[in-house]
Amino acid sequence: LIHLGTKDFTDLCNSSKGVETGQITDLIFFGLQQILPLMTQGLLQYPTLCQMYFSLVGFMVETYPEKLCALPFELFSSLLDSLLFGMSHSD
Repeated sequence: LIHLGTKDFTDLCNSSKGVETGQITDLIFFGLQQILPLMTQGLLQYPTLCQMYFSLVGFMVETYPEKLCALPFELFSSLLDSLLFGMSHSD
């Protein structure tokens, strides 16, 4: 999901007139909404998975903050719980 949001991929899609940036953003947030309920504190103990998850979340928060506000309450709460866990268990 994080690779879909990179500038190079977005520029490539815009140049081919096939996919608009808004559609890519919607797709990334749809994927994030699918992943959020699955991310448990147990899964976040795996370093590679944890690093990729927080890279994705960090990218999404920095790049598309307006979409973050549109998340349903349950998903937003789940995201905040995972962020709090990540901050308290960082190396």
